[in-house]
Amino acid sequence: MSEILAVTSGAEGRYAKALFSIALENKSLSVIENDLKNVKELIFSSSIFKDFIYSPLYNFEQQKNIILAISKKLNFSLEVSNLLLLMSKNRRLNLLSSLIKSFEILSRIDRGEIHAEVTSAVILSEDQEKEIKKVLKKNLGKEVILEVKIDNDIIGGLIFKIGSKMIDTSIKSKLFKLKTLMKEVG
Repeated sequence: MSEILAVTSGAEGRYAKALFSIALENKSLSVIENDLKNVKELIFSSSIFKDFIYSPLYNFEQQKNIILAISKKLNFSLEVSNLLLLMSKNRRLNLLSSLIKSFEILSRIDRGEIHAEVTSAVILSEDQEKEIKKVLKKNLGKEVILEVKIDNDIIGGLIFKIGSKMIDTSIKSKLFKLKTLMKEVG
């Protein structure tokens, strides 16, 4: 419940919650998720589109024409096209990335899934990832969407981030604790 409140706070959260409600009502959740995935890819792959959504230099008519052209080209649903137009009209396109993230979280919650971020010093094998997902599913009682990050600085071990909780079993943190203990003694 607290995750839903955190996700739906702020303007981007209200847009995400409204779009999510419409998606459920119209039974178009998977279509809208796919459209937002395409928007997200566009933000990350096109510096021109990224500049477009963050730039205050475009007026509404220019933004409207660009949004309609992109919506037609990428075959966006009416809901996503209207959302983009509304955000443009309200000068809120700069919140698009945050809105997509909030919408993804609402979708995961609706499906009974949980997002877990695992940081490792080395690339994990497919079997290791499956085992981590299995253990997390057993302990959390929910399907786990695993995001693996690589950070050589942790030396070894793993760092788990699940919601607002973090479990750090990295060698870097153990060395830091040992260093702190040694300072206290000497």
